[in-house]
Amino acid sequence: MYPYPDERTWWREFDEQIRQRYAKVGRAWPDPGDPDTFVWRGRTAFDLRDLSPDASAAKHIRECEDELGLTPQPQPGEPTRRPLVGPLRIQDKMFRDDSGWRRVLFCSWFPALRILRDNPQEFERQINAIAVAGYQGIRVFLAVGGWSEYWDGREVAPVGFRKWFFTGNHLRTDKYGVDIAAWPDYDDLLRTLLRACKARKLRLHISFGDMQIICPDGQREIELHRRCARIAADEGGADVIALWEVTNEFPLNRYGGDSAESIAQMGRVIAEVKAILPNVLTAQGAIPQNEEPDSLHKASTHGDICAVHVTRDPFMVCMKHTYGIVYWEGNYRAFPKAFWEGEPAGPGQDSYARQDDPANLTALYSAHALSGQASNRFQGAAVRSNQPLESEWGFTELPKILDMLPEDVATWQREHARGGIEYWTKDGRFAAFTMSEWDTTPPREVETWTLFSGDRTTGGKGTPPRGTGLLVGNFR
Repeated sequence: MYPYPDERTWWREFDEQIRQRYAKVGRAWPDPGDPDTFVWRGRTAFDLRDLSPDASAAKHIRECEDELGLTPQPQPGEPTRRPLVGPLRIQDKMFRDDSGWRRVLFCSWFPALRILRDNPQEFERQINAIAVAGYQGIRVFLAVGGWSEYWDGREVAPVGFRKWFFTGNHLRTDKYGVDIAAWPDYDDLLRTLLRACKARKLRLHISFGDMQIICPDGQREIELHRRCARIAADEGGADVIALWEVTNEFPLNRYGGDSAESIAQMGRVIAEVKAILPNVLTAQGAIPQNEEPDSLHKASTHGDICAVHVTRDPFMVCMKHTYGIVYWEGNYRAFPKAFWEGEPAGPGQDSYARQDDPANLTALYSAHALSGQASNRFQGAAVRSNQPLESEWGFTELPKILDMLPEDVATWQREHARGGIEYWTKDGRFAAFTMSEWDTTPPREVETWTLFSGDRTTGGKGTPPRGTGLLVGNFR
C-alpha cells in the first residue's frame, strides 16, 4: 500500500495534467455540469493500493487520453484487449485460465453466421467493434430460425427444416410454414467465423435454438453436434470455444422440453462433444425465469456449467435472484456448479422484459462479476441483428466500467456492511454493487469512493451516498 499523495503538490500536478488534456479538445476541467469529468481522481486513488502514485497517474492519464480521442484507437481486426489465455476452466466454482483468475464478460450476437453469409462487410465491421469494445467472446447460435414470422430472413440452417407458426405451444404447432434448405456452404461459414474470432482472440459461447423444429430426431441432433464440434476442433478447439451449450432455453426449444428423456439426450450430446473437445466447458442450457433449486439442478444435470436466464422483471427481484443463486440459501457458493448468465436483462426492443436503465444494468453486470459468475451482455439488437450492437446503451460503455474490477475480484474477502450491502475488499480497496434502495453504510471508514451509475459517475470522500450501480474506492 502506497502513501496517499499530498493534495497541494502531487494532486495539483495531476489535476493540471488532466486539465491540459481536456483543453486540447476544447473542454473545461473540472466541469460542474458533467460529473464524469471528476472520475479521473477517483480511479487514480482507487489504484494506489497496488500502484505507486506515478504509475497510477500514468495509467489513468492514458485512459483519459483514450476517452477524449487523443490517442490512436485499436485498429479493425486487432485482438480484444482482455483475451482469455488457454482453455477457460473452473476452480472453486469460479473461472480461470492459464493467466489466473478471470472476470468473464462476453456479448451476444445470435445470427452472426447469417450476417456473415448475407453481408460479409457488416460481419467484419461488427466483429471488429466487439473486439474493440473489449469483450472476451460472443454467444452465437449455430442453428436458429424455426418460427415464422419472427425469424424470417434470419434463419441459420445447418440442416433443412420446415418452419412453424406459433399456435399456443412451443413444442408443437397446428400450422406449418415454408421449407428452409440446408445451407450448402454452412461448414465453410462456420470455419470462417471461428477463424475470425481466433484472429481477434475472441472465444465463442455456442448455442442451438428452435431444435424441436430444426432437428427433433435424437440421432440427427448428435450428428449435427459432432459435425460442428469436429470443425471447431480443427480450428483451434478450446482456443476458440469457451462454452458449448446444447440447447437455448431447453424447455421451450427442444423435442421433449424438460422431460427426463430430453435431459438424458442432452447428456448424450455433451458426451459426444466432450469426446471431440475435451477442454471445452459444456452446459445443457437454461430453464428461463426460474431460480428454484429443483430447476437449477435439472438445468445442470449434465455438463460443467449451470446456465441461467434469471428472472428479469421486476428488476429488484432480478437483482436478488442474480445474487441469491450464488448465496445459496444463506450458504455462499454452495450450489455444486459455477453459473453462466446466458441472457441477463438488457436493453432494446427484442429484449424480453427490456431493461434500458444504464444504472440498473451497471449494478446487474457488476453483481455477476463480483459473485464470480460468467456473463454475456444481452440486448435486443443481438437477437436478430436488425441494427448494430452499438445502437443500444452498454455495448461500448459496460466493458469500460467493469474494467474497474480486477480479474480476481470474485476471490476478494466479503465484508457485510452495517447497512446491508456487501463490500468485496482486498488490501484496503473495496467494490460493491448497489441499488438506491439499499443502505451503503460501509463496514469501516472510507477514504475515497466512486459510484458508476451507467451514464453518470460521481465521487467523493467519506461514507458513500445511496445510489444504483458499481461502487469502488479505498478504506482509510
